[in-house]
Amino acid sequence: MEYTAENTKRGMKLEFELPLWFTEWEAALPAAFDTDGDAMRAAIEASAINIKEKCGGPFGAVAVDSTTRKVVAAGVNLVISAKSSMLHAEIVCIMRAQKAVGSHTLKPAKVTLYSSSEPCAMCMGAIPWSGISRIVCAARDEDVRATGYDEGRKPADWPAAYSARGIEVTRDFMRDDAAAVLKNYAALGGVVY
Repeated sequence: MEYTAENTKRGMKLEFELPLWFTEWEAALPAAFDTDGDAMRAAIEASAINIKEKCGGPFGAVAVDSTTRKVVAAGVNLVISAKSSMLHAEIVCIMRAQKAVGSHTLKPAKVTLYSSSEPCAMCMGAIPWSGISRIVCAARDEDVRATGYDEGRKPADWPAAYSARGIEVTRDFMRDDAAAVLKNYAALGGVVY
């Protein structure tokens, strides 16, 4: 599940492989989620399976078209398996969603990102640039830090900064469920990077 590089006629192509469990799991998702709860349950489930499969950290994300409720893409943390510090669940999900809509921005598509935890400093910067119109977060920053992760330096008023950019923020949505996954990861001695 490492990056692969291949020279093509147009330049170099970089790719990463998604775990088999993930592609099978994603294929079994419904075409659309009726509720925020359904979408968040999927993101949290992906984070829990990612622990079991040892592909990366305990993080999952799902992107849903805010209007039609159709699933656009999903992602899990692949930092360990792909050997790339950039492949957080939100980043993987955003990259795949942009590929699915065929654009560098998700703004016209009005996409909601459901994340099993609040964004780290890196993901916090990527979300506004990606064109996400709404983010729904489960676990809080302090839940993630309690597991041992360094989430980076983040402004305390980040939801207000997102709001000022037109991004709606919902926090603590199914927080206890997501925090339980994080605690399980720590109890199992999961790699913290």
